[in-house]
Amino acid sequence: MSLLEIESLSVDLGRAPRVRVLHDVSLRVRPGEVVGIVGESGSGKTTLARAVLRAVDAATGSIRVDGTEVRALRGAALRRWRRAGVAQYVFQDPLRALDPGVRVAESVAEGPRLAGLSQDEIDRRVASALDAVGLDAALAERLPAALSGGQRQRAAIARALAVEPRLLVLDEPVSALDAASRDHVIQALLRLRATPRPSLAPSSSAAPSSPSASASSSASPSPSSSEKPLSARETTADVVSHAQNGFSATVASADAAADAGAAAGAAGAAGAAAGAAGAAGGDDRIGMLVISHDIGSLAALSDRLVVLYRGRVVESGLTREIVSRPRHPYTKLLISSVPVIGVAAPPADERAALRALVDA
Repeated sequence: MSLLEIESLSVDLGRAPRVRVLHDVSLRVRPGEVVGIVGESGSGKTTLARAVLRAVDAATGSIRVDGTEVRALRGAALRRWRRAGVAQYVFQDPLRALDPGVRVAESVAEGPRLAGLSQDEIDRRVASALDAVGLDAALAERLPAALSGGQRQRAAIARALAVEPRLLVLDEPVSALDAASRDHVIQALLRLRATPRPSLAPSSSAAPSSPSASASSSASPSPSSSEKPLSARETTADVVSHAQNGFSATVASADAAADAGAAAGAAGAAGAAAGAAGAAGGDDRIGMLVISHDIGSLAALSDRLVVLYRGRVVESGLTREIVSRPRHPYTKLLISSVPVIGVAAPPADERAALRALVDA
């Protein structure tokens, strides 16, 4: 089952005559999966994210979050859904998203407090969320302005995690950070996608020790010890040449296993059970929708990639395949824009030719 399913979504903005800024967009995010949305400014990335949270209304299409049709929610039902924290948004600028006069620990605790939880449970969630993103508890006693950019971004992520969401929507989570801070944030996100809810296991946790947890992990497409997720330090060139994203590499085989199990189920109960296990494994892990204009960062972080251009999906699929074998000229243009040390930039006439194909 998918955590997020968007089907044929279109969004209009502005006063009459309204302008269509998203055209027939479809995508899905599964438990434990990171899906990247990439495109230049004005391509509709943030509008898509806001539509998922019902911050803007869709003109057509369907948005289902953990099985709930979000577009059908109105009034009190919509408020209850938002307060439940099923989907959480991490804003692009944490210095503006965090209250400048409130300590970080208090900001992280705000969601659980609004949910009416006990103080003991609030304290547990705050500690777990801070630990999950690798932020020292002593730093949480500071105001946001006293933290570095990377620390503030991790604090903003912890604030979203404290309500134990099913889906995280992150808007440009590393774009404004230096290389070291970006690495810390991306590594924290990579750890989170393998963390079951609601425990938010510490960042230093090893693989699940219980038999049930091990069985759940093996039933779902997740990175193995020999096929680790892409490192944040790897460039796009590294991704193309040697990096291996274990989740991406196993998604297709997991899909095939689920389909085969479902087919076998027609002939016997064992086949049906195998299909259910293949389709439903790992349901407690967090899914992430990550927005960025930087395809290099998404190459290090995401399992699947959706390329948006002027509000339309021009290419989508496994990140490794898209980065190594881009089909659309716009995707090729984005990849050629990533600076790589020791690799000469594409000639200007080559980029001009790609832009001409994109604008044709």
